Amino acid sequence: MTKEIKAGETIVKMRCSALVPRLYRRATNRDLMRDMATLRENYNKALKAQINGTEEEKRAAQLSAIDLEVFENLAWAFCKDADRENVPDNPDEWLDAFPGIFSIYEVFPAMINLWNDSNATTSTPAKKAD
Repeated sequence: MTKEIKAGETIVKMRCSALVPRLYRRATNRDLMRDMATLRENYNKALKAQINGTEEEKRAAQLSAIDLEVFENLAWAFCKDADRENVPDNPDEWLDAFPGIFSIYEVFPAMINLWNDSNATTSTPAKKAD
C-alpha cells in the first residue's frame, strides 16, 4: 500500500514492502528492525515527555542526532520503495531536494502505521491435534 504523506511543505509517497529493510541496509549498513525498535521507543518517550513532562524531563527525553538520522534514512527507504524512479539512490541527495526541513513528529506516526500494516499477518494458527 502506498500513502501520500506531508513532509514539511512537500507531499511524498511512502510504501513499506519487503524491500525496505534491504534498501535501508544497503544505504546505511544498519539493521532496520533494531533501528526501528529503538527509534520507536525513543520517539514515544520524547512524545510522552513533551505532553506530560516537566521541563527537565522534556530536555532529558530529546531525540538524539542519531535518532533523527535513523528517522531520515528510514523515511528515505519508505519513499524509495514507493517511487524508485524519482527518489535518488542516496538518502543525502533525497534530503537535499527538500525546500526546508520536516518534523519527525509530523511524519513518523504515518511511517509507524505503514510499518505495522506491512507486518500484519492474515494467517491463523493451525489447530493442534488432540
